[in-house]
Amino acid sequence: MTPILGIMASQNYVRTKPVDILVIAGGGGAGGDVSGGGGAGGIAYFAASGVGITAYTITVGGGGAGGAAGFSQGTSGVNSTFSSLTAGSGGGGSGGLGVSSGAALAGGSGGGGGGGGGSGAASNQSASGTTNSYGSAGGNNSGNTGGGGGGAGAVGSNANGSLGGNGGNGTNAFSVWATATTTGVAGYYGGGGGGGGTYTAATGGAAGLGGGAAGLEGAGACNSGTANTGGGAGGIREKTSTSGNGGSGLILVRYTTGSITATGGTTSTSGGYTYHKFTSSGTFTRTA
Repeated sequence: MTPILGIMASQNYVRTKPVDILVIAGGGGAGGDVSGGGGAGGIAYFAASGVGITAYTITVGGGGAGGAAGFSQGTSGVNSTFSSLTAGSGGGGSGGLGVSSGAALAGGSGGGGGGGGGSGAASNQSASGTTNSYGSAGGNNSGNTGGGGGGAGAVGSNANGSLGGNGGNGTNAFSVWATATTTGVAGYYGGGGGGGGTYTAATGGAAGLGGGAAGLEGAGACNSGTANTGGGAGGIREKTSTSGNGGSGLILVRYTTGSITATGGTTSTSGGYTYHKFTSSGTFTRTA
C-alpha cells in the first residue's frame, strides 16, 4: 500500500486504507485547414494508493480547444489530478497545423497529435514519466492529408495521400471500470482523432476506439472528442469555423465495498467494489 505523498496529515498516516485510482486527462483539439487528428489525453492508473481520513481535491481536465479558422494549431488537453497524482505531463497533443505550418504538439504522457497536411509533422510523444501510463505517438501527414492522432493504446496511422490517417485506438484495460460506472465507449478510453482529408476528395480518417472523433473530408466544423473519455478531436480538410475540441477527462476511484466510507462524485457498486465517478472537478472525502 503506497501512501499519496504530501496530502495526508501525519496523524492520519497509520490509518490509511488502499484505493485504486484511474486518472484521464483531456484530449487534444484539432488544428486548422487539412489538419491531423488530436491526440488522446494521458491515462494513468494508481493501484492500492493509501488515503487517510481527510478530503482530496479532484481536478478533471478539459479537452484542448480547436484552432481558429485558417492555418492554425489546436491546443493540448488539460491534465487531470487526484490531489498530487496526475495523468502525466499534460493532456493529449493537438492536431497538426495547416498546409504551410510545422509540427503537431506532443501530449505529455498522452497521445501525440497527428501531422497536418503539407509540412505539418506528427508528434512522436508516447507514454512516459508515469507508472502504468498509456499513450502513443501520432501519425504523419502525406501531401495534403493529415495523420491520425495517437490513442491511449495504439499509435495513430499515417496518412497515405488519399486517406487521412486513422486515430489510434484507446485502451480497454479498464473495461470493468467502464461497465461499472457507465463511462467510456464500448469499454475503451482515450481514442485518437482521425486525420483530415485533402482538398481533392480524399476521405477523412476513422476515429480511434474510446471517444476519438473521425476526420472529415468536407468543409465545415470539425468533430469533437467524446466528453469524459480523453478522446482526441478529428481533423478537417478545410473549415469555415472553429475546429473541434478534445474530449474532457475523467477520474474514477474504487475500493473494496465496506473497507472504507467515503463521499464525492457519483457512486455505484459492482463486483464487490464501490466506485466514485468524477466527470467534473470536486472532492473525494474518506470519512471512516
